[in-house]
Amino acid sequence: MALARVVSALAEPHVVYPALALAGIIGSRHGTRRQAAVPVLVAAGGAAVRRRLSQAIARPRPPAEAWLAEPEGFSMPSKHTTLAALTVGATAHALGVRDARAQAAVAVAAAGVGASRVCLGVHWPADVVTGWLFAVGWLHLTERDRRVR
Repeated sequence: MALARVVSALAEPHVVYPALALAGIIGSRHGTRRQAAVPVLVAAGGAAVRRRLSQAIARPRPPAEAWLAEPEGFSMPSKHTTLAALTVGATAHALGVRDARAQAAVAVAAAGVGASRVCLGVHWPADVVTGWLFAVGWLHLTERDRRVR
């Protein structure tokens, strides 16, 4: 369970947002300063929409007796899974990686963090899948929007 806690902690906001800021700074070396904020904005926007979606769905978490971590909010879609996938996807885009490697990295991040949340007893597997699907959809939506401008 210690490994699950570590993997889960990698998708906490205090870890992801500095990583996204760094990716934006590195990725913008060949672009504008405005581009440095894009990974943070993509993830923060997705996280805000995920939160509203979670409140609308209002799915209860697994029984509290199963919890090995202290969750917050509703269960679906998984916040940690969503943030992990958004972080990896936005970072890959900022660094110019837009092929199958980026898609695979998003899937691996979501699967690893999602599995940790299920192991910690705070999510159902469907919460994790929904978080991953939401993140992939959000990344595609924002990528398209970034290409248009």
